[in-house]
Amino acid sequence: MNSDALPNTLVINFPHPILSTNVAELRTSLAEKFASNPDCSAVEVNIDGCPTIDSSGLNLLASLYRECIKREIPFKVTNPTKDIHRLLTFLKLNERFGLIPLPPEQ
Repeated sequence: MNSDALPNTLVINFPHPILSTNVAELRTSLAEKFASNPDCSAVEVNIDGCPTIDSSGLNLLASLYRECIKREIPFKVTNPTKDIHRLLTFLKLNERFGLIPLPPEQ
């Protein structure tokens, strides 16, 4: 967990690809995590180690974001690879997902 995380933050770790082949399984796991943490005050999705994400994976992250909006709690994605960060920025999800900008390339 990050040192700047809010108290009672639900931290969700995705250390593997988020793809159409595993998104149904992940969705079930996430529903269980939300059910077992009804009083969480924020959600942080740590994708450190996630090398790739496809459209189904993006849809999963968007679903998590929408659930947080519904619950009126902060949502952020942390530790994306450069490529995933660029993808989220291209799709204009970087601000919604709480990503800090990448430093300019030299």
